[in-house]
Amino acid sequence: MGISIREYAKRTGRHHSSVQKAIATGRIHLLADGTIDPEQADKEWAENTRTTPSQAEEYRKAQTMKVRAEAGSAQLDLKIKMGQVVETKVVVSDLYALTSDLFSHFAALGRSLMPRLIGETDLTKGIRIIDEEVLGLIKEYQDGVENRILKRAAAHLDAQDSDESDFT
Repeated sequence: MGISIREYAKRTGRHHSSVQKAIATGRIHLLADGTIDPEQADKEWAENTRTTPSQAEEYRKAQTMKVRAEAGSAQLDLKIKMGQVVETKVVVSDLYALTSDLFSHFAALGRSLMPRLIGETDLTKGIRIIDEEVLGLIKEYQDGVENRILKRAAAHLDAQDSDESDFT
């Protein structure tokens, strides 16, 4: 007399339906009384149940990918919590604001150059006047852009802090 299907499944760490399937497909056999001889069933299971190396390898790869994805997600969550990640829409908004600042900064270029260029007949001197004015505006903009970026970053951090305080 052997043991029941459920008992065999419990002893081997399998689900009883897996044992039932192995019986149905002939991988393991029941004794005449409908019970299982555990030693014989273990041998039959080992002999008749084969996992091809490619299936095992594919499973290992899938598990590795799953672990890596979970680790990447956890790392991203940590960076978000530490304030090291900026949303794309925030970057686009800031870039638009800086571009708008740049446009405003250069919008009056014609008005500032025209009085200096009127009556200028020397082409080389006219080009030098334009170059000096443009380079001066670029330098002026560069000197102020870092402050503008820092102010916008501080505003974003303040907004994040106030958002987080809503949840605590």
